[in-house]
Amino acid sequence: MGGRGRARRENGAISGGRARDKGPRLRRGYRGFCPLDYQQGELVGGGGFVERRPWDSMEPSFFYEEFVKQRRPVVISTGRTAPGALEALFGLRSEAAKWASPGSEGTAAMRSGPAGQCQVEVERRARKTQFFGQQDAGAREVTTLSQFCDEIDEGNELAYLTTQALPEDARGCPKALAPPHVLNLLQEAENLRPKLVSRLVPVQYNLWFGRSREGSSSGLHHDFHDNIYVLLRGCKEFRLFSPRCLDILSPVGVVQGDAKLHPNGLISYVSGIRSDGAPVSVARAWGAGGSERNGVPNSDDEEAELDQLLTEAMETDVDGKGRETDKSPLPDSFCQVSTCEGARMPVPTSLQGRHITATLKVGDLLYLPASWFHEVISYGGDAGGHLALNLWMAPPRVNDYKRSLQEARDKDTEGVRKMVRDAKQEAAKLRNSFAADRPLYAEMMWTVAMGQATSSAVMQAVSAVTGTPVGTDPLATMGKNMFDDKVMAEKLPAAVIKRFQECLISGAPTTEEDQKIIADTMFEWARERGAVDFAHWFFPLRGQGGAVGGMLGAYKQDTLLDLEFSSKFVTKPMKACLPAERLFQGETDGSSFPNGGLRVTHSAAAFTTWDRSSLPFVLNKTLYIPCAFITHFGKCIDEKTPLLRSMDAVKAQGLRMLKAVGLGKDAQTMHSYLGWEQEFFVLDAALYKARPDLVNTGRTLFGKLPTRHQQGDLNYFQAIPTSVQTLLDNVQAAMLEIGCPMAVKHNEVAPGQHEMSPVFRVANVSCDSNVFFMETMNREAAKLGLQVLFHEKPFAGINGSGKHANWSVGTDTGLNFFYPGKTEEGKKLYVSGIACLAYGLSQYNELVRCSVATAGNDHRLGAQEAPPAIISLYPGQGFEQFVDAIIGGADLLGYKAEKKHQQTGCSQAMHIEANVEDRNRTAPFPFCGNRFEFRAVGSSQNCCLPVMVCNAIMAAGMASLAGLIEGGMSHRDAVAKMFKENKHVIFTGNGYSAEWREEAAKRGLPNLNTTPKAVVTWSSAKNKKLFEDLKIYTKEETEARQEVMLENYITCLTIEAQTMINMVETGFIPACAKDLKKCDNMSSKIAQPRKVAYEAIVDELEKLKASLDAMPHGDLEKEATYLCDSVKVKMAALREAVDKAETMMESSLYPYPTRQELAAEQSRLEAVQRIQCQVRGWQGRKTAKAKRSRDKQKASLATERREKLLQPPPLGVRRTYRAPNIGAAA
Repeated sequence: MGGRGRARRENGAISGGRARDKGPRLRRGYRGFCPLDYQQGELVGGGGFVERRPWDSMEPSFFYEEFVKQRRPVVISTGRTAPGALEALFGLRSEAAKWASPGSEGTAAMRSGPAGQCQVEVERRARKTQFFGQQDAGAREVTTLSQFCDEIDEGNELAYLTTQALPEDARGCPKALAPPHVLNLLQEAENLRPKLVSRLVPVQYNLWFGRSREGSSSGLHHDFHDNIYVLLRGCKEFRLFSPRCLDILSPVGVVQGDAKLHPNGLISYVSGIRSDGAPVSVARAWGAGGSERNGVPNSDDEEAELDQLLTEAMETDVDGKGRETDKSPLPDSFCQVSTCEGARMPVPTSLQGRHITATLKVGDLLYLPASWFHEVISYGGDAGGHLALNLWMAPPRVNDYKRSLQEARDKDTEGVRKMVRDAKQEAAKLRNSFAADRPLYAEMMWTVAMGQATSSAVMQAVSAVTGTPVGTDPLATMGKNMFDDKVMAEKLPAAVIKRFQECLISGAPTTEEDQKIIADTMFEWARERGAVDFAHWFFPLRGQGGAVGGMLGAYKQDTLLDLEFSSKFVTKPMKACLPAERLFQGETDGSSFPNGGLRVTHSAAAFTTWDRSSLPFVLNKTLYIPCAFITHFGKCIDEKTPLLRSMDAVKAQGLRMLKAVGLGKDAQTMHSYLGWEQEFFVLDAALYKARPDLVNTGRTLFGKLPTRHQQGDLNYFQAIPTSVQTLLDNVQAAMLEIGCPMAVKHNEVAPGQHEMSPVFRVANVSCDSNVFFMETMNREAAKLGLQVLFHEKPFAGINGSGKHANWSVGTDTGLNFFYPGKTEEGKKLYVSGIACLAYGLSQYNELVRCSVATAGNDHRLGAQEAPPAIISLYPGQGFEQFVDAIIGGADLLGYKAEKKHQQTGCSQAMHIEANVEDRNRTAPFPFCGNRFEFRAVGSSQNCCLPVMVCNAIMAAGMASLAGLIEGGMSHRDAVAKMFKENKHVIFTGNGYSAEWREEAAKRGLPNLNTTPKAVVTWSSAKNKKLFEDLKIYTKEETEARQEVMLENYITCLTIEAQTMINMVETGFIPACAKDLKKCDNMSSKIAQPRKVAYEAIVDELEKLKASLDAMPHGDLEKEATYLCDSVKVKMAALREAVDKAETMMESSLYPYPTRQELAAEQSRLEAVQRIQCQVRGWQGRKTAKAKRSRDKQKASLATERREKLLQPPPLGVRRTYRAPNIGAAA
């Protein structure tokens, strides 16, 4: 270091503590804008002002091409107030931006909001004559933003809020985009990543706030990021020099070492740049400075002494002349010279007056490219101090500013593959020059993690890059967008709430007066959350199972407005409102939805009506109102209405049964409950779009099993991939906001398969939340460049996906029919409840199978991963023995329901409390401690139908038990009779075994292993009578529902067959022909097997086409049966032929992404994450090596000069120099 220092002094850069007139030349290598240049050996140019542009003229592409790409500063004038500037930049409504208002009004809003309670670090001066940033300026103190605002209002000039240190993860990546107080202030922003800078990667947002003395300076320095500076209070003057002035201005990093100026203007010092864009030396210096300012002594006295000796040695050279350094912990990026008039160390004469000036007023934005030197002078901060929002962005990549990996990704499948290769190549570059390519690395990680990222998804993007959720704690915002009981208690009159709840129990209509009060209150609440529209959200009969994206809801958006009809004007004025009649009821066309003939074009009216027990919520500026959907004549044509009717049946028959057996006398109503476990696969969206079968049907129709899939059970409960973790975290946060208590997420058995589930709730509300979950998964996955598959069997040969329905029945007083309580009442109710369920499953076995009969579920049921198509009840082996005892005359209280203590066999872990009965995953209806789990439900299904059937058969069982007791039979004898007549449905063995199928046939249990076999039993006389007796379906509605089921099955199979034909004709056969042509000159042993295999594809294709052409029409039952028994068989044969050909075909000719590639892409982001870790490890090794070198140098230098340092310096030579005055941070 000494040698480099002497060389610079000989060139005249530094002498005697002052910069000479003849400085070094402007450093080359930088390709951006610079107002200075040398002409005939003289420095020319500079001075003047930064270009100013109006906000309306700054289109993102123009801004990028003219300023970002050319590395040219610009002042953007919005012509608005501070809140208006934030609205223009972020889409932050003026109401949410009040904190930016001038004076005490702004600080009051800042203080009162959520940000006011956030902790911040404030730098404090000991006295007014000091400046922020000096070594002795004072400590950094932790306080709350609210308390700091109080100090600002009181006129305190001794404190300033500056850049906050963000927490980092183990890899050194920031865990958040901004400190909590900034995130809270911007939480309602529509575009947290402003569209103006959409091509740049956000690094950190900062808020600078305080009272600066008039004319105070920030000191001349540069930043390591592109900078968007938004002035909200006061006035600022920026004095700017291009990065090419690096050697003339000589920042500390150049004085103490060396620096590299990259083509994009980024200056990196010898110490390298951290992952957040800050030099490691800066972090160390400020870390040490912070310790000193806070009075933290060095823990190693010997090391501290050696550091002090080294410092003194470097301040005095061998010849006794002073060095241009300072004892204060200035960062590498700060200069010791100043542009201020009268400064003790002014800029060199060659640069005096050559800075360009940017004068900012409130509402102005300054774009400042990375490493532009700037000194900021503060003026006019008397009215509430100075306030600015600063957006740090990673500068664009060095060689090609315009192209991004994201654009390449969106092109085609090959683009995806190329991106993975490019990522590895870029990682190799990073190992060679991490500092230079760091912005490229940030862009790469951003793009790979985000895919089709949008401006509004910046928070999710940062989370994807860092692998850590950022932003607001989702647990802190639970239910904030749901109109729940808490909101009603705060906003509605108590009398209205009481009447509303009474109506829910009795079923009576809400009065018109109460409707208006509720509608007005809900309107105000929704507007507070930014709602502009409202929507009646309902579940039409779109079919069951296999649906791409899952069974989703339907709605249309209506704006929250109406006309002022009381006005006398002909053209009625508009008003924002939610009319009560439009809240509680809506009208639409029913004939365009599947309806089984209940609606036709000339009789099309249908109505939506609010399900008052399911609470509205706000999402994306829309107030969603969960609804039932019926025809003009009251016939249900949706999923929810039958469910609500079945809940009424459970209530009626349950209370009747409780009265008959003399239990639950305090109960006023009954509820059925549901807790769903949703399984799904996650894929790369680009590969999904490249597979026509996935796009059209939700499953792969071709493709041999990958070599590695789910062998070894390596995936179950394995670490969730980073990209998927981000998706699940985002979905969880959205679900919590609308009041759904998402509780569990984990990896499933198959590669790329995952599961999420909530805490159980009332059945209709839980069904609503499941549909919303599927919609949210689709929406959030698209933001991350992912695709969610809800099909029951998207990949043959590995596990499919289900939606386990954890179902139970109970009273409003807390009695659970399926919990073996400790009291006599609980035990009797438990035994009675299982007797009722056994009755329902026995008498209406086909009905239960029908509720899960779908084209997609046929591939899953009975496939050694899901329960068989035979419906049986598993109450536990111990309970099965107790059933025999009851039949033999035992009392109902004889069942031992105590939990069992099991020892772990080690002293470190406590014993466990095992459930009363073991778990049986092969049973379709196993007991799970306090509920029964209907495991046969398909993953894409709407839960309403299966839960409705569970409610119906349970209500039938309760009605039967009540009837026996009302007829004079005792409670015990009635239960024994029901068990005796229906015990054949109870099975506690292995449901996957072949023996069970034989045993089930002996017991008379049907094995309806295909959807057509099951659905034809739906409209049996027995089932129609059940539905009519319970008032769930009329005869017409039952028949209509069967028609919809058959239509859906026919549609699914037909689409699959046609997709197979198209893929073979346009993809596989041409690929086979190309591969066969390459074999012309090969031996027959190579060519002949291929020819035979490829001709087999053509033969099977013709058979499938002929079979499809021969399909009967006019009878839905015959069509469905033909598709199942004939067409489906031909489809399987064609698949077998194509999959065999895949084993022979040249891999590059295969026309679609293979199953192997799909499996590999499921781990693509994990691979990129491994690359990131490798780069971080390389950087760590490089830093450690540099530290060892410096330690060795310190020891050598200290030993060599110890004696000379103890001697007095030559006359007139100073050992140390004070730092320039550094005022309030800009």
